Amino acid sequence: MAGEYAFPHDRIQQAAFGLMDTLTLQKVHLSIAQYLETQAEMESHLLDCVYHYTAALDRISDPQQLIQVGQLNLRATEVAKANGDFHLALVYIIQAMKLLLPQITDAHLRAEILKERAECEHLCGQQSMALNYYHQALLVCSDARQRTKIYELLIKFHTDYGDFQIAFETGRTALSYLGFRVPAGFNPVNFLADYLHLKYKLRGATTETLLALPEVSEACIRDQILLLSAMQKVAYQIRPELCVALAAKQVRLCLRYGNTREAVVGYMVFGVIFLGGVRGHAEAGCEYGRLSLAMLERYNNQMQSAEVPFVYGYFAHSWLHPASDTERYWLRAFEQGLKVGDWFHAGCAATGIVQSQLMRGQPLEQVLQQCNYYQATLQRIGAFEHDQVLVGIRQALLNLCHPSPSLPTFSHDGFDERAYLNKLSQYGSRHFAHMYFINKMWVLYFQGHYKAAAEVALTSQGYMKDSQGMLHATEHCFVHALILAQTLRSFDGLKRHWIHVRIKRYARKFKCWAKSCPDNFLDRAQLLRGELYRIAGRYGKALEHYQEACKTAEFYGHLNLQVLGHQLTEQLYASQGQLLAAQCHQLEKRQLAEKWGVSRQNAQAQGSSRVRRTDQFDLDSLAKAVEVISQERRLPRLLETLMSILQENTLARRCVLMLQEDQQFLIQAESSVEGVETQVMQSQPYDQTDNLPRRVINYVMASHEPILIDDARHYDVFANDPYFARYQVLSVLCVPLMIHGQVKGIVYLENDTAAGVFTQDRFALLHYLGGQIAISIENALVYQKLEQRVGERTQDIERQKEELQNQYDTIRHLNQRLTEENDERKLAEKKLQDANQQLQILATTDGLTGLSNRRHFNQFLTQQYLYCKRHELPFSLLICDLDEFKAYNDHYGHQAGDECLIAVAECFNSVVKRPSDLVARYGGEEFAIILSATDREGAVHIAEQIHQVIRQRDIVHVVSSVSPRVTMSIGLHVGLESSIDQLIHCADEALYQAKRDGKNRTCVYHIKDNLHQQDI
Repeated sequence: MAGEYAFPHDRIQQAAFGLMDTLTLQKVHLSIAQYLETQAEMESHLLDCVYHYTAALDRISDPQQLIQVGQLNLRATEVAKANGDFHLALVYIIQAMKLLLPQITDAHLRAEILKERAECEHLCGQQSMALNYYHQALLVCSDARQRTKIYELLIKFHTDYGDFQIAFETGRTALSYLGFRVPAGFNPVNFLADYLHLKYKLRGATTETLLALPEVSEACIRDQILLLSAMQKVAYQIRPELCVALAAKQVRLCLRYGNTREAVVGYMVFGVIFLGGVRGHAEAGCEYGRLSLAMLERYNNQMQSAEVPFVYGYFAHSWLHPASDTERYWLRAFEQGLKVGDWFHAGCAATGIVQSQLMRGQPLEQVLQQCNYYQATLQRIGAFEHDQVLVGIRQALLNLCHPSPSLPTFSHDGFDERAYLNKLSQYGSRHFAHMYFINKMWVLYFQGHYKAAAEVALTSQGYMKDSQGMLHATEHCFVHALILAQTLRSFDGLKRHWIHVRIKRYARKFKCWAKSCPDNFLDRAQLLRGELYRIAGRYGKALEHYQEACKTAEFYGHLNLQVLGHQLTEQLYASQGQLLAAQCHQLEKRQLAEKWGVSRQNAQAQGSSRVRRTDQFDLDSLAKAVEVISQERRLPRLLETLMSILQENTLARRCVLMLQEDQQFLIQAESSVEGVETQVMQSQPYDQTDNLPRRVINYVMASHEPILIDDARHYDVFANDPYFARYQVLSVLCVPLMIHGQVKGIVYLENDTAAGVFTQDRFALLHYLGGQIAISIENALVYQKLEQRVGERTQDIERQKEELQNQYDTIRHLNQRLTEENDERKLAEKKLQDANQQLQILATTDGLTGLSNRRHFNQFLTQQYLYCKRHELPFSLLICDLDEFKAYNDHYGHQAGDECLIAVAECFNSVVKRPSDLVARYGGEEFAIILSATDREGAVHIAEQIHQVIRQRDIVHVVSSVSPRVTMSIGLHVGLESSIDQLIHCADEALYQAKRDGKNRTCVYHIKDNLHQQDI
C-alpha cells in the first residue's frame, strides 16, 4: 500500500533520525536520495539529493553509482556558483573530485573537474590552490575549446590579483594554439593598418547594423574573440595603446565573421575608450557605449555585466551627461561585479563613484561614509589595489574636513605618505594612482599651500597620459590652471608668458567641453575665464564670471565650486580695498564651506545667517495664510485655497503644485492669471509635460533646496533651455515642501512679465509657509484615505464581533454540558482535552519559532481562500525568505541560526496581529503570511513594516553580500487565482524576482505575467 508522508516539523524529523542507528540512518538517506533522483522535478531537488547521497556514501559500493553521485556533485557545483554561494560550490567540487577522478579516464571530464575546482578556489580567494588546479587542468586537457576556456579563466585569475604581464603572456600562449599571433608589445605600424581598415569598413555603420551582424559559426574564430576580449583588460593596465590594438583586431574579426557574446569588449574598447576617450569623439563614444550595453542584453552576457557599464561611464558618458548619471552606471557595475565574481571591475566602479562624488562637491561626510562602505567591501573580496586607491581618497577627504598639522604632508589616522607613495609607484592601474595627486592638488590649493600644490601638479602631470579620456584628467587641468593663476606673480619674463599661455589653453578646453556637457564643465570654465580676466587686470569682468560660476555651481549642486567662487571673489575685493564686499563673500563662503563639511586653518567664527533668510516679511499675511490652510480638510478645496493664497501674496502669474505619490511627482494643482479657474487633482506626471522647466524642478528635487531666479536671461545655465526660450520666463521661485527631511511636494512659481518679482520678503513668506503647506496636504491625504476605509473597517469589526459572540455562545453551552457530567466523566474529559490540546499544538505549531507549521498553513490557506472567494474579498499571500541564511548558518553555527529564526518570528508577531491573518514557518528559513481581506496597499504596508522591524532588530550578518545585517526578500501576490497551487506559485515567482533583483526587497506579482518591484 503506497502513500506519501511528511514530517510536521524539521525538529521532529531530526528526532526521528536520532532514534535510528547509523546503519539504518544511512539506508534512509540512500532511499530518499534515490527517490528524489527519480522525480520529474529533479533539478529543483538537486541539492537535497546530493546531501542525502553524501550522508549515505558508506552504503554505496557500486563504482557506477559512485560515478553517478560524483556527477550530481558536479552539477550541484554549477548551481551553487550561479547562486553566488562560492564556498558551497567548493564543497561540492571537492566531493566530485574524490568520487570521479579515481574512477574515470576521460581526459575531457578530468580537465573539466580540475577547471571547476580551480575556479571555485579562485572565487573563494585561495590563490595558490587555484593556480595549481588551473595548471593541472591544462596538463590533462586535450580539447581545443576546453583549453581556451581554461586559459580565459587563468587570464581573469592573474588579472584579479594584479599580475597583468603574466595574464597578457598567458593570453598570447592561448592564441598561439589557435594560429593567431599577437605581438609582445604595441606595434604602431600594425595598429595604423588595422585602424585605417576599420575606418573604411565602419563608414555609415550604426548601432543597429553592428548589433544585427550574425553570430560567428566557426569555433576557432569564437575562441579567438573570447581570448582577445579577456586580454584587453590586462593590456590596458600594461599600456593603453596595446589594449586598443587588440580591440581593433577583434573588431576586424567581428566585421568579417560576425559577433559573439564576448565581442562586446572589442566594440567597447575601440569605440568607447579609443574613439570616445582618447580621440575625443564624445558622441561616437556614447554610441558605442549604447551598442555595448545592447549587446549585453542581447546575449544575456553576465561575465561582462560589470566591465561594460564601468568602462562606458569612465570614458564616454560623462563627456555628454552629468557625472551623477554616470555614477548610476558605476553602481550597476559594482553590484554586478559582486554578483558574478568580477572583483576587478567591482573595485574600479567603487573607486569611480567615490572620486566622482568628491569632484562634484558632494557633502564630505556623505562621501566619507560611502568611502568607508566601499573599503569594507573591497577588503572582504580581496580587491586590495582599489582599496588602497580609496585610502588615498579618504586622506583627501579628511584633510579637507580637518587639515593635518603636517600639511603639505598628509598624516591623518597614522597615514604614512612616503610608504603610500612607494605603493602607488607599483600600481598596475596608474590612472587610479593619478587620483591621489589630483586630490592632493585640490587640498593644498584650497588650504593655501600654492607652492606645494604646484610641486604635486608636476608629479600629477606625469600621469596624464595614463588618464587620457577620463573625467578626473579634466580635474587635473582645472586645478592646475587655478594653481598656475595663483603662482603666476612669482614668475617674470618668458616663464610668466608661457604659464599665462598654458592657463589660456586650459580655459579653452573647458569652454569647449562645457558646450557638450554644461553640467560637468560650465562652472569650471567660468571660474577659469574669471581668473584670466583677473590676471589681465579686468576686475569687473572677473567678478562677473566668478558670480556666474557661483550661480551655475549652486544650480548643479557643486558645493566645492560655490566655495571656490566666493573665495576668489573675496580675494579680489580684498585686494582692491573693498573690505565690506569682501566680508560679505567671506560669510557666504563660510556658510557654504560648513555645508560642504570643510574646515580651513585660518577659519574665524561663523558669520551671521544669510541675509535672505532673515529678511522681514508681512507677519499678518503669514498668520492669515496659516489659519486658512490649516482649516481645510478636503484635499481639492485645500489645493484651490493654496493656489489663491500663493497668487495673492507672491505676484506669480503662474503657480504649479506637484505632490509625491508612488515614487513620482504628479501635478495636482495649477493656476494662472489667464486661466478661468484653478485646475486641481490632475494627477499628471511632471516629467511628461513640456510646460515646466524640468532642469529647475530636478535640481530642487535632488538638492532639497529652494531656488530663486531673479532674471533667467542672465544665467548661462538657462541660455539654451528650451522652456525659458519658448515662454520667455523671467522670474522663477521653486520651493520644496519638506516633512521629516523628505520632499513631499514642490511649489513652482513664475512670472514672464518682469524680472525680480519674487523679492526676499516673498521668498521668506513661502519658505516659512512651506512647512505648513506640506503638513496640511499630508493631513488632507490622510483624512481622505481614512474616510474611504472607515466603512470597510466598520463592517470588519461588526463581522468579528458576530464571530466572537458565536464563539462565546458555543463555549457557554459546552460549559453547561460539562457541569452535568459526573466527576469521573469530568476527570476523563479533562485528561482527554489536555491530550488533544498537546496534540493540536504539536500538529499545528512549529517547535522552534512558535509560529504555525506547514500543515496548519495549508489548512488555514484553504479555509481563507474559499472564504474570501465566496465573499469576493481581497486576499494577499506573502512568501518570505531570509537572504543568504545558509551562509549565516555556516558562519555562526546552527545554534545561532536557530536564535536568528526565533528573533525573526518575533518580528513577524509584532507586525501581523489580526486574528484573521496567519504567520507560518514555511520550511527552513522560509515563512508565509496569509492576509485575508487585505488589498495590495495594505499588504505592501505589512511588507514594509516587516523589513523595518527586521532592520531595527539589527541582527549581524557579516558574510552577507546584501548587507552586514540580516535581511529578507518577500514575494507578494494579491488576488484569488483559479487554484491554491497557482496562488502559491505566483507568490513564489515574486520571491524569485526579489532575489534576482538584488534581495532585501519586496516584489509584487502582477496578473499580466510581469512583476512589479517594491523596493524597501
